[in-house]
Amino acid sequence: MRRRAARGDRLIARDRVVKVGRRLVIVAADVFALEALEQRHVALLTGTMGTVPA
Repeated sequence: MRRRAARGDRLIARDRVVKVGRRLVIVAADVFALEALEQRHVALLTGTMGTVPA
């Protein structure tokens, strides 16, 4: 698979929480490249976050 850099004037990320558990939170974000009036999906980010007791 050939990878290319995202082209555009700006990058916009839209995040969301996928699932909340007792100890883990699953999150995701979509990244879009904006150029003129066009936006193109360029990346999908996922992550797992753990809670830490105080």
